[in-house]
Amino acid sequence: MNSILYLEDGTVFMGKAVGRNGVTAGELVFNTSMTGYQEILTDPSYRGQVITFCYPYIGNYGVNQDFSQSGEAQVKGVVLKNAYSDTSHYLSRESFTDFLKKNNIVGISGI
Repeated sequence: MNSILYLEDGTVFMGKAVGRNGVTAGELVFNTSMTGYQEILTDPSYRGQVITFCYPYIGNYGVNQDFSQSGEAQVKGVVLKNAYSDTSHYLSRESFTDFLKKNNIVGISGI
């Protein structure tokens, strides 16, 4: 499914929808970490924001709730280049994309 990211200044980006289908709004912030995406999504300091992951490959090792920073996802949305739907870590309990859907996080990839 196609997705659109509209910025306040009128800039438009086209991409592919990941996570929950829908519309979200929030402050667009950036994170340059190569790992720790689960911790970022559950970090209370990101509450209500839309996270742009600068590292191009997010989700490759999956998600394990034991490594979350809080009991729930905090972000309203994610922007990224590539979202992995498979997992490659033995401690993984679910995929990154399944985590997004389960936690009602709207995302756009291909950016």
